[in-house]
Formats: sequence, structure tokens, C-alpha cells
Amino acid sequence: KKMFSNIRKTYGRLDVLINNAGLASKNYAALTSGETMLKVLQTNTIGSMLTCREATRIMCKKKFGRIVNISSLHVPLCFKGTSVYGASKAGIEQFARVLAKEMYPEGITVNNLELSAVKESGMIDTVNLSDEIMNDILDHTISKAWLEMEDVWNTIDFLISEKSE
Repeated sequence: KKMFSNIRKTYGRLDVLINNAGLASKNYAALTSGETMLKVLQTNTIGSMLTCREATRIMCKKKFGRIVNISSLHVPLCFKGTSVYGASKAGIEQFARVLAKEMYPEGITVNNLELSAVKESGMIDTVNLSDEIMNDILDHTISKAWLEMEDVWNTIDFLISEKSE
């Protein structure tokens, strides 16, 4: 709340929010501690929901805003060992779908962007997925290649533009 209060006081408006929370947990659900589950859900889901709520409160005053939530192909593809991470991203996707309907009359668009692994973003290195899962991810992409950061930025650039209404 403090960050958004500072934005309101300093700038008087907020045009764009990009939620890119991504705390990952790679383990079978039965082996994942409750503490880890809570940490992932609090960061990825609750954190994103709270930032969306605070952002829309500012955006509604100007009748304009763009929100993009970064999600993951782990949601529809259901890779083994990613149940907690996938659930956290599925939660924010559902939240954003409803929020989009609520906010559209206020001039605010809300989009989810599901990404596979992105080169040179730290996603591939830090998550430490097995070769089997990495190959499975590539098999489920049309291009059979990792995303480049430029692909992500170009997509976000469109989603936050006035053309994306």
C-alpha cells in the first residue's frame, strides 16, 4: 500500500502495472512443505492480486490503465513437479479474467501473458527443471525454440498500448 500511496502522491496517476512475480517450487505436491506452498502462493497469487487491487484504485480515477500479469505454460501443460507453481499462476489468471470484466468499463485492460521459458532471463537457469521437462516445454511450443526477451517486450508493448483496447 505504501508504494502505491507514494505513486499517487508523487505522480497522481498510474498507467501501467506489469506483475512478474515468480517464486517457483519444483517438487511433487506430496513432498512440498506447507511453508513452501504458502510462500509461493503469497508471492505469486496474493502479491499479484494485491498489486492489481491497489493499481486499479489509482487507474480508475483517470479512467485509463493497463495491467499485464505474467503467467506460465505450466498452467495448461501441468508438468510433473510444478503443481504448486502452476496453481499459483492459475489463481492469478482466474483473478485477472474477472478483473478484466470489472475494469473494462473504467478504461482499464487486464491481460495474462503465458510464457514458456525465456532465454537469458534467469528462468531456465534458476528453476533447474529436468531435461525431460525442458524438452516437454519445447515440444509444446510452435517454434520449438526458447523465447527471446525481445519477443516478450514486443508483446507487452502492444498490451500496454492504447491500441490494445
